[in-house]
Amino acid sequence: MPRHCTVSTHLPATGVCGMCGVVAGVALQLQQAQLGPMWLYVAAVVAVVALALALWRRPGWRKAAVYVLLGAGLAWGLTGWRATVFQAQRMPAAWEGRDIRVMGVITEMPQPVERGVRLRFEVEQALSLQDPPQAVPLPQRIALSWYGNAPPQGLRAGQRWEWTVRLKAPHGERNPHGMDWELWSWSQGIQATGYVRHGPRDIPPNWLEQTGYAQVAQWRGHLHRAMQAPKDAPPRQQDSFGVVQALVTGAQSSISGGH
Repeated sequence: MPRHCTVSTHLPATGVCGMCGVVAGVALQLQQAQLGPMWLYVAAVVAVVALALALWRRPGWRKAAVYVLLGAGLAWGLTGWRATVFQAQRMPAAWEGRDIRVMGVITEMPQPVERGVRLRFEVEQALSLQDPPQAVPLPQRIALSWYGNAPPQGLRAGQRWEWTVRLKAPHGERNPHGMDWELWSWSQGIQATGYVRHGPRDIPPNWLEQTGYAQVAQWRGHLHRAMQAPKDAPPRQQDSFGVVQALVTGAQSSISGGH
């Protein structure tokens, strides 16, 4: 058999072994009851890379078991490393339920809900309302709700705002076979949820500027508003417009529960 044929049949097998090891390493990490220290995961990644480099030039080492072990060790270390870094940025328990003044940018197209608007917000600055104010170590990405009528400027992706919020760490209900809200928030990079305070006794929200951030989300918002149904349209026609909006922009908020 020609030499190039031997190589072409050998590489896929080793690749499959490596991928099996990666899946096993990630699965093993997800089964842990709690995360270990970061140095442990960094040491595991460094050790696996060093071992692979040391064995690379040695003849006869490319066996299935070696690929599986290397893939598992690398995946286990990288998964734990990333999870540890992400957990270090979680919502501080001491600041849950307290008023915080934050400045940042809306990163996604806001979604209408029953009593207001839901949006994602990237925090650029967070300060307490104490005198003098102190910096608050908030997660970078948070999910906010605006209850009541929208501000005169509207709420759109790319806007930079300064407003007062109350936050808490994401928590999900423990219903069997139900959606794991906490896990979903973790996968989306969201580590705090809350709402904007804009009552008569609160410091008014301050609209700063429309930035060039989140261009894709801004285009989705433009399309969504351009395809809005006329206010005097009958319910059936409004539902048809909502279906088109959902198909084009991915936003399903305009579809009624009957569709």
